[in-house]
Amino acid sequence: MGYTVRFISHDKSVTVEGGTILDAAAKAGIAVEGNCGGKGSCGKCKVRIAEGQKTTADKHDERFFNPKDVREGWVLSCRYKVENDLVVEVPHQADAFSRKTKLNRLLEDIVISSPVEKVYLELPKPSISDQCPDYERLLRALDLSRASQSPANGLLRVILKTLRTLAL
Repeated sequence: MGYTVRFISHDKSVTVEGGTILDAAAKAGIAVEGNCGGKGSCGKCKVRIAEGQKTTADKHDERFFNPKDVREGWVLSCRYKVENDLVVEVPHQADAFSRKTKLNRLLEDIVISSPVEKVYLELPKPSISDQCPDYERLLRALDLSRASQSPANGLLRVILKTLRTLAL
């Protein structure tokens, strides 16, 4: 049987067996932002029930809606259970995905230059013929002549605690 949820703002309808308005929106392919995972704590999934059963405010609604909003049918889509046919209006919102996409486009021309460089080294194990300390073996393997072109100007800082974990 199921219930029909019609989203007038997107001109889409979907039939669901229950669940929340947020579930119905996802099934219809309508992005409704909600960062709290359906707990009703972020308030970003606000929708208005234009036709169908409306509800009185619960503790979650009271945090995000004034009494007038509740009378007009505003609810949190993650909390409102679909128990009959509904007509729902989803306000236009720039969802998180579109905001992040726009931000990424702004960052395309930025070149990040880090003073930190990752270098992979494989050092031979100490032997009778090469008994120098681990720190000196590390410096020798790093070839600091090329490090002089780096922003650190050839300086190498090694934290003693880190050096103790080397166990070359």
